[in-house]
Amino acid sequence: MHRNNRDGVKIGNAVDPSLPHTKFFHGNLYAHERKLLGKIESVYSRREELIEQEAAFLRAQDISLVVADIPALPLEAAGRAGIPRIGVSNFGWDWIYSAFIPRDRRWRRIVDQIRAGYEQADLLLRLPFAEEMRAFRRIEDLPVVATPGRERRAELAAE
Repeated sequence: MHRNNRDGVKIGNAVDPSLPHTKFFHGNLYAHERKLLGKIESVYSRREELIEQEAAFLRAQDISLVVADIPALPLEAAGRAGIPRIGVSNFGWDWIYSAFIPRDRRWRRIVDQIRAGYEQADLLLRLPFAEEMRAFRRIEDLPVVATPGRERRAELAAE
């Protein structure tokens, strides 16, 4: 799905095969591991087609930067389109799904494909409390960002 935001800026949403559990599963990923693998394999069986479709959209819409949190396919599509690409996260789906490999070796192929996508990123803005995220070639660590608290003791004591 592609849309414009309220300011008229073009936004392209690549298919996100790294997050099928957010649409189909709630709770424990391990409880739905086999179903999850089937859905991811279904999407990744169309990987080349999806990357090419998204790359064509990015070119046609004259998109100049892709920022992704943190699916791999949009990064690959941007790479194919010759567009700068940035990942933003404190974990990668390769790390999450690698825990499944000992129980089902089919996960290895998925993890390798996700890592290949991450390798296409020009930069990872790594958020605090992150795993290593070694698939990314260039990483810049971001600090914790928070609004400073305000003094409320008198206000709370009055309540």
